[in-house]
Amino acid sequence: MKTIKLVPSLLTVFLLSAVPMLSQNQPFHKGNWIVEAGIGFGNYSTNLQTQTTFINSGQFNAGPLSAISSGGATEPMGSIIIPLKIEYAISDRFGVGLKFGQNNFLVNKDDFYNTSSIRSRDFGVRINFHFNTNEENDVFIELILGSSNIKWFYNDYSYNNLSSLKGRGDYLSLGFNDRFYFTDHIGLLLYFSITRYYYQKLTPTYTPNPQAQTNPSFTNQQTTIDYINFDVIGINFGTGIAVKF
Repeated sequence: MKTIKLVPSLLTVFLLSAVPMLSQNQPFHKGNWIVEAGIGFGNYSTNLQTQTTFINSGQFNAGPLSAISSGGATEPMGSIIIPLKIEYAISDRFGVGLKFGQNNFLVNKDDFYNTSSIRSRDFGVRINFHFNTNEENDVFIELILGSSNIKWFYNDYSYNNLSSLKGRGDYLSLGFNDRFYFTDHIGLLLYFSITRYYYQKLTPTYTPNPQAQTNPSFTNQQTTIDYINFDVIGINFGTGIAVKF
C-alpha cells in the first residue's frame, strides 16, 4: 500500500521537475539574439503591365498622341538571394526582427525589352512563432512585411532606346524555417517561403541612339513607356548559418 501511494508522489515530483528541464533545453529563449546569413534561390512567375504613349512622326508624316495601357506579359524568372536577418526573442515562443536582402533576378537578355539585369534591395520586419519542440531544432514560422527598391537595366540601344527602370514596391513573405544547432550558439539554417513583390509605376530612363539620329526614317512610329507595373510571386528556399547570443 505504501508503494502504491508513493507512485503518485514520485510522478508529481517528476512532472514538476520536468517543466524547468524542458525550458532549459529548448533552443529559443526569451532574451536571445539570433543573426542569420546565407544564400537563397527564388523561382517566380511574373506579370508585366506597361503604360505607353505612341507617336506617329517622320519628315512627311505626323500623327496625334495616343496613350494606351497594355498588360499580360508573363515570364518565369529565377533569382539568387543574399539575405541577412536579425531576431530578438520577446518570449519563449515569439521573436521579432529585421531582414535585409539583395535579390539578383536571373533573366534572359531577349525577354522584357532586351533586359540586361534586374536587382533589388529588400528591407523587412519579421514576426516569428517558434515551436520549441526539442533542444537541437528550432522550427518556426516566419512572416515578413517589407519594402523593396528595384533597379532594372537594359542592353545598349534596347527596344525604343530604353536604358533603365527604377522604383520601389512592397513585399510579403510567409515561410517555414529550421535552425539545427550543432553547438550551443551556432547552427545550420534551412528555409522555404512563399513570397510576393509588387512594384508600382517604375519610371523609365532613355538613352538616345546615335544611329537613329543620323539616319531618320521618313515614317516612324515611336513608342514611349510612361511607367511599368511589375508583379512577382513565387517560392524562395535556401540555407545559411545562424549564430545565437
